Amino acid sequence: MELKLAGLYLDVGEPDKGMKIIEPILVEVRKADDKLLLVELYLLESKINYKVKNYAKAKASLTASRANANNVYCQPSIIAEIDLMSGILYAQDQDYKTSYSYFYEALEPLMYLFNNSVQQKIQELFFASSTCSCARS
Repeated sequence: MELKLAGLYLDVGEPDKGMKIIEPILVEVRKADDKLLLVELYLLESKINYKVKNYAKAKASLTASRANANNVYCQPSIIAEIDLMSGILYAQDQDYKTSYSYFYEALEPLMYLFNNSVQQKIQELFFASSTCSCARS
């Protein structure tokens, strides 16, 4: 329930409130060793840190999310979100080839799961692709 509330705070533009909710939950979930919930929490923490422009922490949280995702079965939608966030962070670092690769990996599951947001994901994919080809020139 609190995970959803933190996500809503992120959506309405109040990431600091979301982070205050997540921090104590992370401590408890680490003790309980619930890997799937850790994946989701770290992913949300990464999104919040990205929103507040703390890119180093966003990458660290995303790495923790991916590490936990490798230890437990995750739904394709969660893996796609991790790949999408990875693509965004690599694009932020101007590593457009890697960013394109992550966007491409995220595209197929997202097309089947989230039909209403596919257009936005395709636009991000083409942006990364065009930026990559411009960087080569």
